Amino acid sequence: MKSPEYFSKEELKDAVELCLENAEQYIKDADLLIESSSFGHAYAFGVLAYEEMGKAAVCIVWVLLYRHVNKDVLDKKKWRNKRENPLMNHTKKQKIMKGIDTLMEALPLLFSVEELEISEEDKKEITKYFSDSPDSIIEFNQLVFSYISDFKVDLEDLSEETDRTVKEFTLEDEKWRGLYVDYKDGKFISPKTVGKDDAIEFLVDVKKAFGRIKTFSFMILALSNSNALTEDITALVELS
Repeated sequence: MKSPEYFSKEELKDAVELCLENAEQYIKDADLLIESSSFGHAYAFGVLAYEEMGKAAVCIVWVLLYRHVNKDVLDKKKWRNKRENPLMNHTKKQKIMKGIDTLMEALPLLFSVEELEISEEDKKEITKYFSDSPDSIIEFNQLVFSYISDFKVDLEDLSEETDRTVKEFTLEDEKWRGLYVDYKDGKFISPKTVGKDDAIEFLVDVKKAFGRIKTFSFMILALSNSNALTEDITALVELS
């Protein structure tokens, strides 16, 4: 019997880049649709971008925790089967992205990028924290906790708020409303019922989320190369 074939860490990193690249293209396409007054489709493309960000977020976490991820979910055979693929549930991807984005919003100095691209200066600034050195990891941890302290973030309250937000969150109705003709409240409706302001406002939020997840991904992918961090994570997992 052939042994299972699992995704490597490098393959997961590639997946992150591809997901974010696709999300960015959806955003650019949505901008073009708005220019063409196709607001429903633009809204739906914003949702599709959000789902791709959620997929990227899962892969980012798997990269960081690679040594401790249940290898069952990284079985390539399962990914070829749509029913078993862990990232085929679109609602779940929306919720995952919403949860991570809610946490990132609580640390605005770390995740304040709102553009589609991170500047070279930003990359250099981020990278300097993630060299393979215990001191750099300690410095980064101190930076994070100082931000938490400065913004008086209560982690327990934040966790509870995030859980509530994610539990109620879905973009499925908005996505289908933006894509298809449907029958609702006694009449047929089409994507044309989505207004310009709604599409533009939603896309602004999606672009901000994209800026944050792109920053987050760059940081985590850089961190994943650190032996010091890997050892710290291993120690934490073994203690838990």
